[in-house]
Amino acid sequence: MAHHNPAYQESVRAHGLPATMRLYLRGQEIRRQNQAGARGQRRGTYWTHNLAEFRDPFEAAGIEVLSATDTLYRGYDDLIIGRKPEGK
Repeated sequence: MAHHNPAYQESVRAHGLPATMRLYLRGQEIRRQNQAGARGQRRGTYWTHNLAEFRDPFEAAGIEVLSATDTLYRGYDDLIIGRKPEGK
C-alpha cells in the first residue's frame, strides 16, 4: 500500500525508509502524551489558565514579578521571572 502523505514521502526520499520509520515510531509516543495531556485538561486534572491566573499566585506569595510571558513553545508554556523582595 502506498503512503500518500507528502511529508512522509519526502522523508523517505531524503533519509530512507528505516530512518523515517524510526522517526514515525518516536513520534507515536509524543502523540500519545499530547492526547493524555488533552484528556487531563478536559477532565480538569491539569490546570489550564491564562497568564494573569498564572501570575496571581506568585504575587500573592509576595514575589515581585519582573517579567511574565505566555508566548513560549507554541503559546503553551508560561514563564515568570521574579524575585522575593528584600526583608521578606
